[in-house]
Amino acid sequence: MAILLTVGTVGAAATIYVLGSRLADNVQRLEGAFDGLAPTRDPAPNPATPRSRTILAVGSDLRADGQSTGRDAAVQADESDQRTDAIMLLRFDPAKDSAAVVSIPRDSWVSIPGHGRHKINAAYSLGGPPLLISTVERLTGIRVDNFMIIDFAGFRSIVDALGGVQVQVAQAVTGPGNVHFRQGTNDLDGTQALAYVRQRQGLPRGDLDRVRRQQNVLRAILVKVAATKPSGDPRRTYRLLDAVTRSVTVDDGFTGGELRGFALDAARLRNERVWFLTAAVRGGGWEGDQSVIYLDDTRNTGLWAALGADTMADYIEADPSALLSKVPR
Repeated sequence: MAILLTVGTVGAAATIYVLGSRLADNVQRLEGAFDGLAPTRDPAPNPATPRSRTILAVGSDLRADGQSTGRDAAVQADESDQRTDAIMLLRFDPAKDSAAVVSIPRDSWVSIPGHGRHKINAAYSLGGPPLLISTVERLTGIRVDNFMIIDFAGFRSIVDALGGVQVQVAQAVTGPGNVHFRQGTNDLDGTQALAYVRQRQGLPRGDLDRVRRQQNVLRAILVKVAATKPSGDPRRTYRLLDAVTRSVTVDDGFTGGELRGFALDAARLRNERVWFLTAAVRGGGWEGDQSVIYLDDTRNTGLWAALGADTMADYIEADPSALLSKVPR
């Protein structure tokens, strides 16, 4: 997710420079992400939006001694040992120079094809990327074009490559690893940012507040990269994107040529045209011994329709409260 949005903030000329063959080749490819999913499957691509692209971006919760995603991976991770700690759909619309990021809470109680109802983050461990993609497509009615994954270590390295990020915190709280966050502005390095996005204990809405924190850090990454001046310091820009591209893994259908072409389209994006939202929920409860979140299917029907038809601007105009707040908890 970081590279896809990062390249859109540095300007077309710089993008051409930094996303040459070397950087494109940095990105680790994942084989078989769409295995078993027929090209003619439902949902079909929307013929009204032929240039738009939908990427399913996830964060692995693997707790390993080294990085398991990206070109710098030192750990070979088995999918059955992982669940997806963050699940985001990125919809990029080059025709309108806009993008929308919609998070699906990991504890959402959904139907997983062939496995009945589970938390959505179980799909990855039960069947890897193909099953998670199929689950998200069935839930949203939107065709997924590409898949991307990053783990904890990769996330830390991206934030550190940026020189840290700055986020706003609504109230003082202590996160995992005894990391303290004060009310107001917090400057976070990679380890602190990871604690920030992983915390749910001590937050009023638990996992829902954690989802907002994940988006808040992604927004902070955009702001930090937007402040980078590629024309003034192209080497620093290159080093930054070099670190980013070494941290993520994408499906093997996302070729170097497609990545460069996508970057050129994304170069027109501006932060005010990137919207952050979360799937609507109707409440929480218990399924056996599991604490779960129930999605609001009625409200989400409109959300998924707007996302798939690239009418998110109209959706947000009708309901501004759907957007990520400036200071989430």
